[in-house]
Amino acid sequence: MRTLTLLFCLISTVANARENVHLHGKITHRLSDSVSVSYAKTSIEYKPIEYAARLDKDGKFTLSFSVPYTYTLLRIRHGNQQTQLFVAPASDLDLTIDAANFDSSLNYTGNGSGIANFIALQHITTGDADELCGKLLQQSGKDPEAYHTLLDQELQKQCEHIDSNGNKLPASFIAYYKKYYRYAIYRDLLLYPAFHEIIKLHSYNVKHIPKENYKFIEEVPAAFDDKYLDMPPYQYYTDNYFQAVVNGQHVIQGDTAFNNYDTMLQMAYTLMPPKTADLFMGRYILLSSNEDAVDKTIARYDIYKKNFPHSPYLKIIEQKIALGRRMANGKPAIDIPITTPGGVHMHLTDLKGEVVLIDFWARSCQPCLAEMPPSKKVRDHFKGKPVAFVYVSLDKEDSVWKKAIQKYEVYGYNTRVENDLRSPLVKQYGVLGIPAYFLIDKNGNFASVGNLPRPSETEKLIEIIEGLLK
Repeated sequence: MRTLTLLFCLISTVANARENVHLHGKITHRLSDSVSVSYAKTSIEYKPIEYAARLDKDGKFTLSFSVPYTYTLLRIRHGNQQTQLFVAPASDLDLTIDAANFDSSLNYTGNGSGIANFIALQHITTGDADELCGKLLQQSGKDPEAYHTLLDQELQKQCEHIDSNGNKLPASFIAYYKKYYRYAIYRDLLLYPAFHEIIKLHSYNVKHIPKENYKFIEEVPAAFDDKYLDMPPYQYYTDNYFQAVVNGQHVIQGDTAFNNYDTMLQMAYTLMPPKTADLFMGRYILLSSNEDAVDKTIARYDIYKKNFPHSPYLKIIEQKIALGRRMANGKPAIDIPITTPGGVHMHLTDLKGEVVLIDFWARSCQPCLAEMPPSKKVRDHFKGKPVAFVYVSLDKEDSVWKKAIQKYEVYGYNTRVENDLRSPLVKQYGVLGIPAYFLIDKNGNFASVGNLPRPSETEKLIEIIEGLLK
């Protein structure tokens, strides 16, 4: 089901956010008996806060809750459909939806409804930014000149759209709207070098990026500003800026080896304002901890703590380090309850005596699906040997999961968890994004923690598993 309306409003300062938001309305042709809203605070980890209300017999609902920012991005869910909007403290919105036709029926009245209804129209006429960025990335198979032209045209179209239709909107929102799309375009330019190769090779296992892919990287400015810290495209832009710029500089100069991390670290401390640098470095350390040994994460954390001794993210990284120690090589694997599509109940511990490859994935995750054909090659190589494959799906719907197993030949021990990245099991394994892989030895202990090759690195992965069979 499509994500429908994304309402963008000014995120300038974290002002007084104590006044509650009131969201009420009516849903006809209901798909379930409830409606929920959730939002995520700006952080280095995904930790949404959720509120829910039951619909009465007439489909009416009322929600009242506080929000942390001057404008906070909300996700509204009803059944298998959803929409998004930004709200300010003290917003009082009445929402009507015909669940049989979200696109044309979505309508707001009340305090804050002007921007909401404008973006509802924008979704129908030009498409929202989330959808647009995905569509533009799908076209990154174009050559650099053509792709750059495409992005310029899209930015111009969005600016013209709000200039033509936003005469009753606050000037601050119009400025924000244009800034939102500009950061989205920057993000797509930064991702182009890698995505061009992914599309060209039909594989996420890209080993080399030609220097011509970086032709326009230098046009992306170091436009860092703490006041946009809660803007999603700004976060995507900061996440990708240094890697693209540093890689591009070294590829163009013909360097074969360089310390990417140390270079990005120095650039972040030099070019980023304090809150942006804190978020960027904290997120980088947290995400890289999934790939690197715990000792390397500790070394990075020590430098980070010296530079940001009062960071709100220190505790999160400390917890990840503690988890890394818990999951170090030779430590007992965290048990996984397995319920197969056929209803068979078992546990990871039942597979003791076999080497086990655990794969966290989802139907909606394209990199996950790209790894399934090489995963089959690995399974085929070990056919008849004591090697088991456990696939843990984060899909929200049972039917989607079961169909994906058949379509993509995900054969092994399959199970599914509720609440995607918020699942207790997913958190126990420290999974921050998918696909994520873990290897368990014949004694039921973690093995090869840090930099475990993906199935697409077939020979390397097979070599490691072969070593555990000896």
